[in-house]
Amino acid sequence: MGYSSELISILVMSVIISPIIEEIYFRKILYTSAKKYLGVFWSGIINSLLFSVVHLNLHSFPVLIMLGMILTLIYENDGSIISPIVFHSSFNIIMIAFILI
Repeated sequence: MGYSSELISILVMSVIISPIIEEIYFRKILYTSAKKYLGVFWSGIINSLLFSVVHLNLHSFPVLIMLGMILTLIYENDGSIISPIVFHSSFNIIMIAFILI
């Protein structure tokens, strides 16, 4: 299989750039801010719902809610943004592999 520049762009965006931007925004900024007012549980739920809605894919909505919750738990337990970024990147690369296979 040849690698087109389009495929390489998709891989870079979905495996590197998007997870970094999304995790900083959703976990580091939104979740941390909401947690001060709503606590861990409700801020995690709301954050996961927002994360799912932003992806604009009704078919993957339930999976993205669960992914958002898992990423929030990872961030909450680890305290580092690096861990959810790595998990998010891994999830995306697995999903791309399933699509391409």
